[in-house]
Amino acid sequence: MKTELIPSYLWRLIRLTIAFMAFGLANTMMINAAIGSSSWVALNQGLALHLPLTVGQANTAVGLVIIAIDFLMREPIGIGTFMNAVLIGQFNDMWTAMGIFPTPDTYIMRLVLLLASLFLSAGASVLYMGAAMGCGPRDTLMVMINKKIEKLTMGQVIIIVSVIVLAVSWLLGAPVGLGTVICFTLQGTVTDIVQKALHFKPTKVKHENMLDTLRNLRK
Repeated sequence: MKTELIPSYLWRLIRLTIAFMAFGLANTMMINAAIGSSSWVALNQGLALHLPLTVGQANTAVGLVIIAIDFLMREPIGIGTFMNAVLIGQFNDMWTAMGIFPTPDTYIMRLVLLLASLFLSAGASVLYMGAAMGCGPRDTLMVMINKKIEKLTMGQVIIIVSVIVLAVSWLLGAPVGLGTVICFTLQGTVTDIVQKALHFKPTKVKHENMLDTLRNLRK
């Protein structure tokens, strides 16, 4: 094993952990804004209403199921992919238990809290993707669907999947409202703004899958 790889991988794992702490906080802020959540967060909330799970545990369960689907479809999975599935939900529950950013009294402040959650999530995604240790389970799923249905663009795949997930969330009784519309329409724009401000281009990142990491550590 090349000893110089050890501090590199340790830093990347720390970077991932910080990113997932931020993701968990962003989810908590979005939920506590209480004006409607994004499709995937709403799904976690909906599942938590019907299963003996917290919202964070539901997030983990959904992530692991999606990883299983990605694996069966032979999509590349990295250490970061597993950490994404497990840690975001755990941090979500941790921030919730700590009472971070309780629901504001005024609607305007709820909107501010929701928008802040979108910017924090976008920043966390830059930190996460920059570690280059595997795409998120949901992103990998989108890529897989895009490969299977080549007539659709990636943007169309994201919209279709988001609508389906949101419909299921609504049927489960998850809160859907103005915040959901804001997330649906502004999330992509906010992500672009943050990535441009941080001079980050996700297309330049080459993610390592699990086999790549093991090979590197064995050299």
